[in-house]
Amino acid sequence: MSSIITEPLVSKIMAKKTASKETAKDIKSKAEAESDALELPSSSAEESQSDDGEEESASDDSDSDSDIEVEIEGDSDSETEESSADAKATKSKHTVVANTPSNKKTANKNKNKPGVIYIGRLPEGFQEHEMKKYFRQFGDITRLRLSRNKKTGKSKHYGFIEFQHYDVAKIAAETMNNYLLFGHLLRVHSIENENIHDDLFKGSASRFKVVPRQKISKHLHDKAKPKETWDKLTSKYEKKKALKRKQLSQKGFDFDLENI
Repeated sequence: MSSIITEPLVSKIMAKKTASKETAKDIKSKAEAESDALELPSSSAEESQSDDGEEESASDDSDSDSDIEVEIEGDSDSETEESSADAKATKSKHTVVANTPSNKKTANKNKNKPGVIYIGRLPEGFQEHEMKKYFRQFGDITRLRLSRNKKTGKSKHYGFIEFQHYDVAKIAAETMNNYLLFGHLLRVHSIENENIHDDLFKGSASRFKVVPRQKISKHLHDKAKPKETWDKLTSKYEKKKALKRKQLSQKGFDFDLENI
């Protein structure tokens, strides 16, 4: 293959180079004309844009800081709520009271005193004997009274028990309150010694007896009376009989009550 380059080939190459240079110049001139036609922003506008950019960045920073603070506060609130919830969960229903001087004084004051409890919603058939037998498991019972109807002698379904020790009464009240007994939820609570009436256990030592009121009234009616009271009764009876005769005659009944 020969490496000889002819003159027409050289002239073609040179023509291509000049054409490329002219096209580059034309493109450059067109770009300059378009840039002159466009309004370029001034330096003040650039400064304002830069200031706006800085303010936006500062506001973004402040917003991010506030978001961080809110998140920190939320975390602290959640931590306090969790700690309070844990404290409630760990706290039992039967809390132990600290032995402060005031509590010690009241405890020593009530230590040697008896304790009284109230028992309500007692079931039918649960009377003095059953109450004493059941509540004796807590401690020694000194007095017991079941409230009864004076006329019929039936139970009113509530009563009072006095224990020998105040602490025993407290324990019995806490244990037996809301206790289901023969379909009845018992209501039991302790009574402070200051609120106990003097006649609360009146007649508790003796067995309750129903007063036979009909027999008593019959006996009073049938017993012998003095002459003065008998005269009053007869005069009262005669007045009632005369009034009845008058009422019958007004209604058209001629009826003699003397023959009766």
